[in-house]
Amino acid sequence: MSSSSESIVVYGASGFAVSIAEMLEHGFESFDFRVVAYIDDFRGDRGDAIDGVPVINFDRWAAEFRALTCMITVGDPAARRRLAARVTEAGGRVGTVCQKTGSISPRTVTGAGTLVASRVYIGPFTVMGACTIVMPMAVLGHDIVLGDCVTICSSASIAGHVVIEDDVFVGAGAVIVNGTPDRPVRIGRGTHVAAGAVVTKSLPADSRVFGNPARDIRRVAGDRLAARRRG
Repeated sequence: MSSSSESIVVYGASGFAVSIAEMLEHGFESFDFRVVAYIDDFRGDRGDAIDGVPVINFDRWAAEFRALTCMITVGDPAARRRLAARVTEAGGRVGTVCQKTGSISPRTVTGAGTLVASRVYIGPFTVMGACTIVMPMAVLGHDIVLGDCVTICSSASIAGHVVIEDDVFVGAGAVIVNGTPDRPVRIGRGTHVAAGAVVTKSLPADSRVFGNPARDIRRVAGDRLAARRRG
C-alpha cells in the first residue's frame, strides 16, 4: 500500500464488511484504498478496533471522517438503502468501485455507490443502479439491468436479458436463467432469492424463493398446510 493511498471509511463492521474492506485494500489493481475506520451503529461507542482500525459510531464519523469516501458494506438491500441515505443526508459521499478491466465489459454502466468486486464477470450492455453490490465470482451475462440497492452474492450466475428490480437479494450460487430481448426475465422489487435457487421465470415483487426450480416458500408452506388439513 503506497503513501498515496486514498483513505476511506467502511459502514459496517461484520465479517461481510471486513471481507469487502480487505478486497478494497488488496483486491484491485486500479484502486489504492486504506480503510481508516469502520462505522457500527451498535458497538461503535465501545472503543473496539479491527486489526487496529477503530470501530466508531455515526456521530464520530460525522465529526471526524465525513470528508472521506464511505463504502456501504451491508448485504441487506433495504438496510444499505437506508444507510446510504443517512450518509448523504449528513453531507457525506458514498463511494463507487468498478474496475473495468479483463472480465468486466467496458460497456458496463454503474450507478453511484455501486461496488463490483474483483474476480467478477460482467458481459456487455449491463446497467447497474445506485448502491448495488456484486460479490466475487458472480457471473452476469449480457443485456442485464440491475436496479438500485441490489445484492448479488458470490458465485451467483445471471444469464442474458434479465431485469432485476430495486432491493433484490440474490443468494450465493443462485442461478437466474435467460430471457429474450422482447420478454426478459424480470425479478420483482424486494424479492429474496435463496442460495442455490434456480429461477426459471419472472417473479412478482416481494417473492421469497428457494429450490430448483425456484418456488415461493410462502406458497409451498400454504400448500403443505392445506394438504394436512385435507388429510
